[in-house]
Amino acid sequence: MDWFKQKKASTIPSRPADPLQNLIRTMEDDLSGRGISADAARAADSSVSFHPNTTGGAPFFTAPGVTEVDAESNDRSGSPFLRESIGNTAVPPVELPVFDPPLARPAAVPSSERPGPSEVASQESSPVAFRTSTLPAAGPSFRASLSSLSAFLQALKPIFRDRKILLVISIAVTLLLIILAFGTYFWWQSNISMVKPEVRVESPSLPQPAIQPELASQTRYFSDQPNILSFDTETVTAEQIQSALLQAGDLIRKDSLSGPIEFLVRDQKLNPLALSRFAYLAKLNVSADLLSTLDESFSLYIFMDSGRPRIVLVASIKDIPAFEAGLKKNEKDLALAVAPLFLDVTTAPKTNLTFRDGSYLGRPVRFANIDPALGLSVDYAVRDQQWVLGTSKDSLRSVLDKNGL
Repeated sequence: MDWFKQKKASTIPSRPADPLQNLIRTMEDDLSGRGISADAARAADSSVSFHPNTTGGAPFFTAPGVTEVDAESNDRSGSPFLRESIGNTAVPPVELPVFDPPLARPAAVPSSERPGPSEVASQESSPVAFRTSTLPAAGPSFRASLSSLSAFLQALKPIFRDRKILLVISIAVTLLLIILAFGTYFWWQSNISMVKPEVRVESPSLPQPAIQPELASQTRYFSDQPNILSFDTETVTAEQIQSALLQAGDLIRKDSLSGPIEFLVRDQKLNPLALSRFAYLAKLNVSADLLSTLDESFSLYIFMDSGRPRIVLVASIKDIPAFEAGLKKNEKDLALAVAPLFLDVTTAPKTNLTFRDGSYLGRPVRFANIDPALGLSVDYAVRDQQWVLGTSKDSLRSVLDKNGL
């Protein structure tokens, strides 16, 4: 009997168990909620690189971030075979895993307190706790901020709701400003038009007869230089020439100019007027043989003799013997020939006059009285090929003195 109780070694080699057999999970396992046993997990081949529900296995799979899942969480609710109809049943929400923030780096530990190699290995192989969590509850400050934002949005809601009213008010204010601007502009323009210019009444000033620059500038009559007396030779008449000489004499009297005032006769283009042409226009009846002995250039002088204008004619002699012969021949009618130069109206006879010899400053002159009451006479002198003919004694002498003849 002892022989039967003695345990003998079996000579039949045992068949090695398939390590993958324990890793197969069937529908029956899911329905019964049975998981893999701990012994089967430990008996698994270490060469297999993937072991479900465990941190063991290949070294490259094991990592500090992998956490071993509790066996109790592996219930039947997660099995897809327990769901009768996915289309009719709402899918429950899945909670996302939340990882703890990384721990602060530990301070340096003295070598005496450092763990040994075995302790370090156990710490490295220990898994990190893995948990699921929901969002933290909002604190009081967050709720206060949310309440303030909600109140601000509630306050803005009437403004956006009544934006049509705001638009109408804006348009009304703009129109009011435009109306005020136009009203101000028209009021300003009306005030400018209503302002009357101030009329200044200047007090009358006393006349100054001694200083009359306006008249002097208007007449251009100077006593120290020749003045211009022009006529339109196409339309002028003898009466107009005599009227112009009277007007010039009147201006000389008003200006109180002393001495003889010289005038150069010009045409409408201010070209010098020839003596023969002037004699024709003024109707001087000087004989042609006498005019032919005179030069075409000449001058007229106006001298105020006792307040009356007197004319003096000065002409150049081209041929003195011929001039003297012609003058002696026409001397008795000379007063009638120069009658237009008498600006005073007289009825005294001017023909068949007797000329007498006279002298002035020791030089000879000849004269013939016409109207002693008016002081009219014909006086002439020949000086240095100049024939000087005056209508009074004093007028002749004034021109001789001025020219040094």
